[in-house]
Amino acid sequence: MTNEELLIEAIDNCGSVSELGRQIGVSKTTLSQIQNDKYPNPTHIYNKLRKKFGYLMNTTVMCPGLEHEIHREVCRKYAKAQRDGKSISGASFALASIKCPYCPINQEK
Repeated sequence: MTNEELLIEAIDNCGSVSELGRQIGVSKTTLSQIQNDKYPNPTHIYNKLRKKFGYLMNTTVMCPGLEHEIHREVCRKYAKAQRDGKSISGASFALASIKCPYCPINQEK
């Protein structure tokens, strides 16, 4: 995954450019300039992005609720359902949802 792809994933993960900027400590204008290739040297921004959202580069993540690795999209689905107060049928979701709010991957979403 390239830095540009990670930026797009992180924006999608946070829900907005503003929220991503808040989480990594940069302005939404800076992030927009990076997206439009107008920012002169975004290396330090990409470093912040990888430090905070580097897990998005993996296809699997360790789920503390299930105590094994799951696909990142499954994690995202579980976390979204938990945040929205919805239930997904199945024992795996029941186990994951217990720890989901405390999971370091999902706690800031």
